[in-house]
Amino acid sequence: MIKSALLIVFAMVVIITTTNSFAEDQKICSLEIDHNNDSIPDVFPNGHLDFSFCDLKGVDMSNRNLVGANFENANLSGAYFFESNLKDSNFNNAVLYGTNLQSSNLEGSNFKNAILSGSLLRDANAENVDFSNAKLHNAELYKTNLVNADFTNSDATNANFCGAHLEYMKFDNTIFKNTDLHNAILVYASLENAIFENTNLVGADLSNANMENQNLQNTNLYAAKLYKTNLKNSNLENSSLRFANLVETNLESTTLLNTDFYNAKIKNTNFEGTSFGNTNFYGTEILSEYPEIDNSKIIFNENGMPITYSHYGVSINSKEPALDISKNDLTGLIISDQIFADLSFDNKNFSGTVFNDVIFDNMNIRNTEFHGTVFNNVTIKNSIIMNSDFSGSGANKLKIINSDINNSKFQWIRVSALSFTESSLSNNDFTNAKISGTIFNAVELSSSKFDNTSLQDSKFNDSYLNDLKIENSDVQRVKFTNSDAAGLEINNSLVQKISFDETTIFSDNVNLQISVATTLEPITSYLDYIDRIIKNQLIERFGIIDNPLSEFY
Repeated sequence: MIKSALLIVFAMVVIITTTNSFAEDQKICSLEIDHNNDSIPDVFPNGHLDFSFCDLKGVDMSNRNLVGANFENANLSGAYFFESNLKDSNFNNAVLYGTNLQSSNLEGSNFKNAILSGSLLRDANAENVDFSNAKLHNAELYKTNLVNADFTNSDATNANFCGAHLEYMKFDNTIFKNTDLHNAILVYASLENAIFENTNLVGADLSNANMENQNLQNTNLYAAKLYKTNLKNSNLENSSLRFANLVETNLESTTLLNTDFYNAKIKNTNFEGTSFGNTNFYGTEILSEYPEIDNSKIIFNENGMPITYSHYGVSINSKEPALDISKNDLTGLIISDQIFADLSFDNKNFSGTVFNDVIFDNMNIRNTEFHGTVFNNVTIKNSIIMNSDFSGSGANKLKIINSDINNSKFQWIRVSALSFTESSLSNNDFTNAKISGTIFNAVELSSSKFDNTSLQDSKFNDSYLNDLKIENSDVQRVKFTNSDAAGLEINNSLVQKISFDETTIFSDNVNLQISVATTLEPITSYLDYIDRIIKNQLIERFGIIDNPLSEFY
């Protein structure tokens, strides 16, 4: 009896084991794959696309119609799906190490729990795709269409989303460590509890995105669009928002320690309860469109940092107590409708400051920084400026009258409607400056440096230009009238349609020298230019020249 019972138990175990084994056997690939030719047959078994649990490493399935295919638990490492139609396919738990999905159609597909590390999805259509819980380490998603996709709980460490369309995305609890989202479009994206670490969001469009309660330390948001972006209770410590555009942005109760807003545009933004500390607002415009609060302001401490603010900030007027010009650090302010007269500025720093409708009269300015400063409708008259730095500044309607500006830097300035009248500009550096259309009236420009400078359409009237050198510059349509240009050198520059009316270009010891690197027209235009000089003045003043060109080589 005992023996019979044991036999029965053994039989039952065998039956159960066999049944389980049979069940496991159902979870195997039903397709025979010839890895020698790395291809998939055109005719699939039983007329359906079931590749679940198959080993498809390295196979080429490019340019195939695979709509609704099942790749669940399949190994697709190194496989090729270039330009294939994979709409509504199932990649649940699939392994896709280094898989090429470039330019493929993945719309509505399921990549839940998939491993996509090192995979290529460049230019693919992945609209409405489920990537939840997926691993995307080092994945390439450049310009991929990911509208309304779901990346909840996914890991995108070192992934590249540059230029990708991520509108209405779900990035809740997603890991963005060393992730590139440069120029990505994240409009209306949900990023609740996402993890950002050294993330690149340069130029990204985060309009209407929900980024509440985010740790955004050390995040690069340079030139990012933050229109109506919700950043409430977030940490932006040590992050860069240079040149960013914040319109109706919610920064309530955020941390802005060591945050850089240099030259950002901030309009109708909520700073309520925000923590400031060493925050950089240099050159920042803080605007309001609500007339009832036009008297609101941000007040800066001695270090140029905001200490009080209204819900909506507006430009600071220098007549307010918030501005103390006795301080050396005056960076990042917006100063409007002010006259500075009979003052000495020595070793002051106005970097990033915006001057609107300001007059400087009888000023003594020395060793002062105006780096990145903006001058809108500004007049400087009867003043001395020495050893100062205007590099990287911009100006619109800047007038300099009866002033001496010497040994100063104007490198990389960008100016519209600039004029110098009865002023000395000796030993200044205009390298890489764009000052097209500038008017020089009765100006001395001895020994100043113009290298890679845009001077087109400028006028030099009644000016002294001896020993002035212009190198590698654009001097098209420049007019010299009633000036002393003997010793002027124009070398390796774009020279065309310039004129010298009643202007001295020769003296006993020095001659005008011109070497042309590039012209927009054939070199014959240069001969026409020589003829024009001869007809206008040289015959009258010096007589006929046998070989006029010899004077210019």
